[in-house]
Amino acid sequence: MSNPTILITGATGQLGTLAIGALMETVDPSKIAALVRPNSDGSDTRVAHLQSFGIVTREGDYDDPASLREAFAGIDRLLFISSNSFEPRGAQHRNVVDAAKHAGVGFIAYTSILNAQDTPLQLAIDHRETEAMLAASGINHVLLRNGWYMENHFLALSNALRDGVIIGAAENGRFSAAMRSDYAAAGAAVIHPDAETSTRILELAGDTAYKLHELAEEMSRQSGKAVRYENMAPHVFRSALTSHGLPTHLASLLANTDAGAAEGALFNDSGTLAKVIGRPTKNLAEGLHSTLDSANFDGRPIQT
Repeated sequence: MSNPTILITGATGQLGTLAIGALMETVDPSKIAALVRPNSDGSDTRVAHLQSFGIVTREGDYDDPASLREAFAGIDRLLFISSNSFEPRGAQHRNVVDAAKHAGVGFIAYTSILNAQDTPLQLAIDHRETEAMLAASGINHVLLRNGWYMENHFLALSNALRDGVIIGAAENGRFSAAMRSDYAAAGAAVIHPDAETSTRILELAGDTAYKLHELAEEMSRQSGKAVRYENMAPHVFRSALTSHGLPTHLASLLANTDAGAAEGALFNDSGTLAKVIGRPTKNLAEGLHSTLDSANFDGRPIQT
């Protein structure tokens, strides 16, 4: 069996799993390595699932630089999925970039956020820092500046159908959101062995934008239950989220995100994502239909 030359971090997470699936459509699994967290008891079935396809799994932790250097050995192309921590991620991301340079990785594709350099979103702070790290590293890289993940809005689906209301602070702001599978397909396309390795920035977003009242209307149409959108001031929205049990830091990020969306921070009509993946992105109706059909709305982490 040949040694893997492509590695995907966060491989057991939702985006990483989808990216590996998309990459396997055109790349032999033996050329793909998956970074997984150390699992001393061997109970993680997601790791066994990856291995069943012939994918090499390598243990590594963003907080453990030595483990990353070992995991990246012999890797030429790295799909670097940002940490899912809601604490400052700069130190973790520094470990990844430094380990990649130490291991001689030739190309990195990093999942950043839409308009990272100019956006007012608090979520962009860590991403801007990481983009600067990559620029200083001298490693050729692509910034996959992903827009909002449609699934983040569907996290409220169960409550919306129960209570008949979606709350937010986005006013009439438009979200050019796309499904996680579309962003994963872009990551797979860029990290493919035949893809170019020049340093560049890709602003990625869904083809069709929607407002939150349109999200409520589509929920009503597909579920048969009346759902409305209630707009709030950002601080009121933040308090409402914390009263429902969300951690204060996460509630603040979401309130800030909606406030930014109200000013256009999550709108993009370039069509770049569709060009990268070679097909249209899923629209709101399609994404909501697949989510309702799955009958599994809860427990999905927000992607940032």
